[in-house]
Amino acid sequence: MAPKGTYVHADRSDYGDDVRYDKIIRDGVVDRLVKLGDRVEFETITDNEQILARLISKIHEEADEYLEASPEKKASELADILQLVHSIATRDGLDMKLVEDIRQDKLVKVGGYDKGIILKRVVKGDEK
Repeated sequence: MAPKGTYVHADRSDYGDDVRYDKIIRDGVVDRLVKLGDRVEFETITDNEQILARLISKIHEEADEYLEASPEKKASELADILQLVHSIATRDGLDMKLVEDIRQDKLVKVGGYDKGIILKRVVKGDEK
């Protein structure tokens, strides 16, 4: 891969539209674009907090894409969200087995989100 912050150029006479982004992408996307003949400008960030912030932002983007996806593309969009969860856990030093164990424990103790319950108000009672 090219050094940080450079253009990678493959010969192609028609570059089409100049599309600008400022988002984190999967590790292999730059190489794929170059193989297609696209000119790509990118940077590689190394600050853990910046990367985590970008990954969280990407979850929002992927959640929106999931909501807009056709039924046949929903699994792919959900896989992107799951990959982001794995990447965030790894970046934050968390073991996905631990995360999964906690998820299962919470499912048993307080349930999932399957019933569509919307909390509207709580009036605190006497503490026991």
